[in-house]
Amino acid sequence: MGILERAKMRGTMPRRPTPTTTSSIEPVLRWLDDPLTRSTLGDTTRTGKTSLRRLAACRRPDEPDTLEWLDEHLGELAERLRERERLSTSAVRTYAQRAESVLISYQAFLEDPTGWVPVDRRMRGEEPPDQSRMPEQELTELWQALAKWPHVRRAMYPMIEKLVRELEEDGG
Repeated sequence: MGILERAKMRGTMPRRPTPTTTSSIEPVLRWLDDPLTRSTLGDTTRTGKTSLRRLAACRRPDEPDTLEWLDEHLGELAERLRERERLSTSAVRTYAQRAESVLISYQAFLEDPTGWVPVDRRMRGEEPPDQSRMPEQELTELWQALAKWPHVRRAMYPMIEKLVRELEEDGG
């Protein structure tokens, strides 16, 4: 059972009514092209797209064109890719791992778009950003960091000043 199928069983598939959610790899590729995703995942977006495209290209015409099917058959598709392009086992394993990583991240994003943290960061032991921090704490840390860079401080000062005023107006 693949990750998307498990999510469907848990009832955590996307709540947004988008017809492209499970129709192909296109929604995942669009998500990987999003500037926020690219800035968060870095080079993983490029390698993940390549992996998904190459593995999906190994589907036969009679096989479903869905993310669920792709997810459940990554190993089989990887083997077809290895045979078709005469790739090494380790290269094909890398393609499959990258595709799986992208699918896991995409599913995690769909489950909680505002709290999404890339799976790779969780695997490395990094914690998601602390949502309980007070804006004042963050501003204090920002001022301390900017003290090291006077040129940046001059450019950023008007924006930070505006944030401080907004916090004060909101009673913060």
